[in-house]
Amino acid sequence: MVSRVKSFFELAQVASVIGEDDRTTELYTKNIPERLVCSLEIRKQGRLYHGTGWMAGPRLVLTCGHNVHHDDFAGWADSIDVIPGRSEADTPFGKVTATRFSAHPKWVQSHDVTSDFGCIHLDLPVGDKIGWFAVAMPGPAQVGQPVVCSGYPDFDASFTRQRRGQGEVVWVDGRRLYHDVDTDNGESGSPIWRLADVQSPPEVFAVHGYEKVYVPAADGREANVATLIDADLYALAKQWRAVTP
Repeated sequence: MVSRVKSFFELAQVASVIGEDDRTTELYTKNIPERLVCSLEIRKQGRLYHGTGWMAGPRLVLTCGHNVHHDDFAGWADSIDVIPGRSEADTPFGKVTATRFSAHPKWVQSHDVTSDFGCIHLDLPVGDKIGWFAVAMPGPAQVGQPVVCSGYPDFDASFTRQRRGQGEVVWVDGRRLYHDVDTDNGESGSPIWRLADVQSPPEVFAVHGYEKVYVPAADGREANVATLIDADLYALAKQWRAVTP
């Protein structure tokens, strides 16, 4: 029997609505980019946890490091069910169970929050069927830049509805990117992309990870925290994408 907990990410505390919650529910998830966002069902020693990931290659799902490796797991997760484009009970692209994961070495060694970056290796080339997000070339993130974040939060006591929010970059400090998009438990690992021309394919440049903090450098504004994909993480993602079963 699998015992269900509310959310593993109570440990990371990612729930953070800033002001009024203005997220929308994406009920139709068969188009891009909705189908590229993945609901994650994470299992460890009979317990079920929840998170979000996103397709980044034929067999690669990128996410945050604490979705795949955590002290609460005493290391790595046992298995993760990856469900692209989930919409409640509808799983239009099926479910793939994965047992191979990677994370930034500094996350594995010391859970360095600036290295909270990981991935899930799929045995099947799911991305060849549904596509994948482009990872943005490393470059400076601009304060005030409009951004989008989509994931699978604890919404109506469920982690099965894809929710999308919009906001802006509040501040950047190295790999720590502060943004004001509303989030909730279960959205750790969600892709963040720049809101640009609607005709342009989205390019993910950060991975959501933690709850709101007050940012003194931004006049004390509330902001949620993501990991910015810099040159080091970009190279790591490229390395992971080359991994084959």
